[in-house]
Amino acid sequence: MNYYRDREIEHIENEVKMVREYNKPIMSIFEFDKPDNEGIFDQNTYYNQGPEAAHTVFKKIDKHFNYDGLTPGWHQLR
Repeated sequence: MNYYRDREIEHIENEVKMVREYNKPIMSIFEFDKPDNEGIFDQNTYYNQGPEAAHTVFKKIDKHFNYDGLTPGWHQLR
C-alpha cells in the first residue's frame, strides 16, 4: 500500500526488493476512499486527484523498479 502520495517509491522499496529476490508478485495499491481525517487523510488517498493521477504515478513506479511482478491496485475506486 502506498502510505503517502508523492512517496510511493520510497514506501515500497523494501517490499519490491524482497519479492524480486524470491520472484514473487507485488501490488502497489492506490487508495481512493474519501478522506475523513481520522483513518484516511488527504495525503493517503487519490480521492481528490482521481485515477489518472494514480495511473501516472504507477507509470513512474513501474519505470523505477522495472519488475514484471509489480502491478497496480485500486482500493475503493467507484
